[in-house]
Amino acid sequence: MSKAEQIRSEDGAASETGPEAIERVFMALHPKVQIDGCEGWALFHPEAEHRGNPGWLHGGLAATLLDHVSARVANSAFGGPAVTGKLEVRYVRPVPLSGGPFRVVASYEPPKPGRTLRYLVRIEAAIADEAGNLVEASSMFVPRPEFQGERPDETGS
Repeated sequence: MSKAEQIRSEDGAASETGPEAIERVFMALHPKVQIDGCEGWALFHPEAEHRGNPGWLHGGLAATLLDHVSARVANSAFGGPAVTGKLEVRYVRPVPLSGGPFRVVASYEPPKPGRTLRYLVRIEAAIADEAGNLVEASSMFVPRPEFQGERPDETGS
């Protein structure tokens, strides 16, 4: 453990604080997303700082991961930055902190031939392990009007 200060939760589990811990939390919530057509995916490596209940990933962090990967897919669908209009999350099974890396996948149905996505894209996403989905999400994204037609940068979503 670094020189960063430790804090203890109600159950006695230690978590690191300080710049290194903050950087690990941020990087885990912004994994590099690979886009292939109508699908995107990333790997998530949970850390102690991501804990909700003892041994499990915090549900809000799971929702943030699904939103991030879905947003990158929506950016690709629109050809520019998109924003979340709606996010519905279903917690199927707890995500264990010790079980990673986990695959985070998001996809959308391609438009019918001759049509383009201009106003709305519906995306289905999940955090999964070998046994199936742990957390699922359905979302709707809309393009940011001031950026229609511009490509998102590597870090934007």
